[in-house]
Amino acid sequence: MRYDAEIWPDHGGDAPRAVLLGALGAGLVAAILLPHSLPGVGVLIVLAAMVAGTWPLIRLRRNPTSIGFGLLAAALVTMTAVRSATWILTLSTMLAVALFSYALAGGRSWTELVLGGLAWPTAVERMPGWLARGVRAHRPKPSAQLSASVRAVAVGAVLVAVFGGLLASADAIFDRLVSQAVPDLSQTLLPARLVGFVLIAVATLAAGYLAANRPRWHRLTAGEPKPARPVEWLVPIVLVNLVLLVFAAIQATVLVTDDRDALLRSTGMTYAEYARQGFFQLVWVTIGVLAVIAVAVRRLPAKSGRVRTVAQALFGLLGGLCLVVVASALSRIWLYERAYGLTRLRLWVHAFEFWLGLVVVLVLVAGGLRLVHRGPRVAWLPRAVAGT
Repeated sequence: MRYDAEIWPDHGGDAPRAVLLGALGAGLVAAILLPHSLPGVGVLIVLAAMVAGTWPLIRLRRNPTSIGFGLLAAALVTMTAVRSATWILTLSTMLAVALFSYALAGGRSWTELVLGGLAWPTAVERMPGWLARGVRAHRPKPSAQLSASVRAVAVGAVLVAVFGGLLASADAIFDRLVSQAVPDLSQTLLPARLVGFVLIAVATLAAGYLAANRPRWHRLTAGEPKPARPVEWLVPIVLVNLVLLVFAAIQATVLVTDDRDALLRSTGMTYAEYARQGFFQLVWVTIGVLAVIAVAVRRLPAKSGRVRTVAQALFGLLGGLCLVVVASALSRIWLYERAYGLTRLRLWVHAFEFWLGLVVVLVLVAGGLRLVHRGPRVAWLPRAVAGT
């Protein structure tokens, strides 16, 4: 995936020496720990090594957005040290990668949010030139001091191996300690160690490149869309509001009914059928309403006026009715749980619907602030949604 230089400029710098060494260090840590510790504390240590390796560039990007989403990514990664359930660790790691990518890329709009979450993997193909310039610029020059250091390390390693082996054969406790400290160098783990080294080293370098060369995703959507005629948004929004008003009125009668069991029997469905039949449709209705609001708001006139005020009032009503849909969906799954108990899947769908309701509330708050202050788009909304 290639982008124009105006959208993702390469500033022509080279990879700093500290980042090159940090990437090698993070790769070595991954090669030692990951084959034995995935999932586990090893993942947390490896990612800490990656952050430390790119810190000279990351610290230049310290701002509330980068710090906040970096901390959210760190909180997700710590789950690898707390829980061992694969489904939790997989989702936590995937979300941590996206949040850390956005923390490095930055931005405020929805486009910058989505593409920023994908920028870290995309930076892998743009990084080699930056890496090559860094290697050429920081290539070590042969010297007597360097040669002496290499000889000293080699001699020390031989002596440690000889005396350590003799002492291990002389004492069982010392032998057990050495066995636990020395990584398994068998050939069966060699491919996994090589893969871990390469993947983590490349990911660290890509993070450094992204921190040094931020993309300008906002240039992809430069300019305001052409405003629509009032009838183009007025008729569809009014019709959707009427449909949701009828649905809300029916749900109100359900809520005030004393004998819900009798009402359920009148439908001819069981608890499970009633919950499953409507829940997912209501979820899609909620998502659809949010999509309608997002598209319609972009087509409103840019300047404030009577037309814009009426439109925002209709959108506010639409958002309020959307909350009724959310409440109806939650009541259905709650009815299901009361009859059959809580399972992981039911917890998932309950949490997801709560999240959708929170998004609707954030959209309503943002719309209310725009209506009161008659200002431009609320810049914090995309980041708040991503944070939730």
